[in-house]
Amino acid sequence: MRVIHITSGVDSLSNLDFNMSRAYENINKKATHKINIVSKEKESIQSLLAKVKKFKPDVIIIFRAPLPTAYLSAFKKLRIPIGRWVVDDPHRIDKHVLKCKPYDFVITQEKNCLSVYKKNNLRAIHGPLATNEQEYYPMKVSDKYVSDICFIGTPYKNRLAIIDSLADLLQEKNTIIIGPKWEQLKNYTTLKNSIMNQTLPPNEVAKYYNGAKIVLNLNRPINDVGLNKQKVNAITPNNRTFDIAACQAFQLTAYLEELEAYYKINDEIICFNHKEELREHILYYLEHSEERQHIAQKAYKRTLFNHTYTIRLESILDRLQSFIT
Repeated sequence: MRVIHITSGVDSLSNLDFNMSRAYENINKKATHKINIVSKEKESIQSLLAKVKKFKPDVIIIFRAPLPTAYLSAFKKLRIPIGRWVVDDPHRIDKHVLKCKPYDFVITQEKNCLSVYKKNNLRAIHGPLATNEQEYYPMKVSDKYVSDICFIGTPYKNRLAIIDSLADLLQEKNTIIIGPKWEQLKNYTTLKNSIMNQTLPPNEVAKYYNGAKIVLNLNRPINDVGLNKQKVNAITPNNRTFDIAACQAFQLTAYLEELEAYYKINDEIICFNHKEELREHILYYLEHSEERQHIAQKAYKRTLFNHTYTIRLESILDRLQSFIT
């Protein structure tokens, strides 16, 4: 299948444009699919149209950010299936349902949103995220990256509540919490020496994952931006799950319904259902290093075998080829 993939131009911690472009390059070498990666930020509409006409794709994928109306109208005239790939469902599902109506199909990273698109007469397939194993991999790190417990991310309300509930334990241990605006914690004074109020690039994030005995993977609230009024639950693991595992780091992750489709629970990954269970797991696995390392190694092997972006995108394109014919 011949694919035009139009990048988002969105700069984020997930680094998705870069990760997917690299994976597509790997797929192009295998010749199973032929992908042409283009940027709407760097091309005029005339230039983009010329590239599409020359390449003669079977499908056009618009990643994350929607196309300007003029661009979309011009592409529609070519009678090539055109789809939009969204990566922040279910948190913005209300907006996506409206904005994706002009497209022929949707790729969503959240399996639980497939039925929502179907109810709104939109064709959709599931395209979960993955990891870039050349950015996230096992490495030796200096002492500044070493911790007992590490969390990197945005302080959403549910995350604040979890960290506040663990404040006494986190204070006793070598804890590192990284991200802007963590001063919102009720126990900020207690934990301020453990907090780095900043955003890190992926290569630095990988070092902190590698240096941690336990990395916390705390889910985002499902309606944090008010664009999931139906309160569709997230059931698909986030990309952080795969990034941590790719570093051969041990993680404690919040339970998700689809987690076991990716890792064997209690064998390759350990999850928790509530704050008290998370506390129990932290105490247990800090004391059982051999068991902790064994689980992390299994998750690492599973990730390299099943959950890199090259493997993931090839699988998605295979399914998309059947989907559009």
